[in-house]
Amino acid sequence: MIDTEGADTSLRSVADEAARRYDPERSAEELVLTAPPPPIDPRVVVRDARKVLARSPRNAVVWTDLALAQTESGELARAHRSISVALSLAPRNRFVVRSAARFYVHVGEPDRARWVLNRAERWSDPWIVSADIAVATILGDAPRSFMRRAGRLLDGSHAARDTSELACGLASLEFSSGNRKSGRRLITLGLENPTENAVAQAEFEAQRSAFELPESMVEVPGSHEAQALDLLDRGEWEPAASAAQKWQADQLFDPDAAMHLSYLASVGLEDFETSRRAAQSGLIANPDNAILWNNAAFAAANLGELAEATTLLERARQLLVLAPGDDVSFTATQGLIEFRSGNIDRGRAAYRQAVESAQGHKLTSLAALAAAYWLQEESLANEHLDRGVIEDAVSLVQSSREKGAQAVLDRVAKRIGLTADET
Repeated sequence: MIDTEGADTSLRSVADEAARRYDPERSAEELVLTAPPPPIDPRVVVRDARKVLARSPRNAVVWTDLALAQTESGELARAHRSISVALSLAPRNRFVVRSAARFYVHVGEPDRARWVLNRAERWSDPWIVSADIAVATILGDAPRSFMRRAGRLLDGSHAARDTSELACGLASLEFSSGNRKSGRRLITLGLENPTENAVAQAEFEAQRSAFELPESMVEVPGSHEAQALDLLDRGEWEPAASAAQKWQADQLFDPDAAMHLSYLASVGLEDFETSRRAAQSGLIANPDNAILWNNAAFAAANLGELAEATTLLERARQLLVLAPGDDVSFTATQGLIEFRSGNIDRGRAAYRQAVESAQGHKLTSLAALAAAYWLQEESLANEHLDRGVIEDAVSLVQSSREKGAQAVLDRVAKRIGLTADET
């Protein structure tokens, strides 16, 4: 079964732009605005950056761009060296520090990311503090005193654009603490003149806490992540997939973008080639992401490539399982492979195990999705369906808010002639 779970915008500089005189206070926002439109082959960026560095070896911005392109190409060891050089040249530059922090989080070193941010010693800079909040949250280290100190930067002395990500980051902490009123107030503040990252954070919180953002906010240029999330929540699969494609093109190294697009393409559109490409692209920079390997296996199985699907699923299972839901997805994908291989009883056993495991961990969305796909495979393999399988799938889907499970159930209902009342 396919799965999806989840910042700075991916930043690039063309050679001529990156070669200009290095400004130690160059803002992250400025770099976004001067970047060429995606997609850009990261190998081209690597080549051009090396040409610039041959002439300007102390240009920290270009070293940072090089690290990003190397990350997108899966050259993580080289990216590690490049970002280290950038930090040695400009340890307090906003763009370099934020980019380095995100890189270290990406490679599983959030403690080092926090150290880099703290070393910058720029508590007067809301851009640095917003990144620090994000990393502290990952580490489970964001006490109330930390929030009060960060909140002082929202006193109106900074431009709304500069504090948008900080406000939305603080809002996330408030929502997590159950302070909905404060969270909503901070979201409103963060959306006065938001960055695309602030919009994405606000959209996530809106879905998590069941409130709606103004549509004009979701349409902020460059807010592909927020648009993809919002459109999925509305059940608009094709526009959501289109937004997710732009999101992935803009952030090739982001596993969330790859997972989201592979999910949308497979579950919502049954476009398994696009789903597989999205997963494969994400694996270049994230070779140890078990969910992406599983999603690639799911797509391959639906394309009839069962041996390949088995190999990909085995690769997923060799990796560290980070959450109970991961194993549910792997087991459901195994059920799909067994059904498509003609091993009906083993397929049923795998799907049953996936559903029961998801229910045991109170993962209602995964339970619904696994049950819907189980029903789909039963309907493809059998002329006469067990009524209990139908009723269980319908019940689980109806009790969840899982849009994908409903889409799968709707397709099965149409195929086997279930009425609207029955689904």
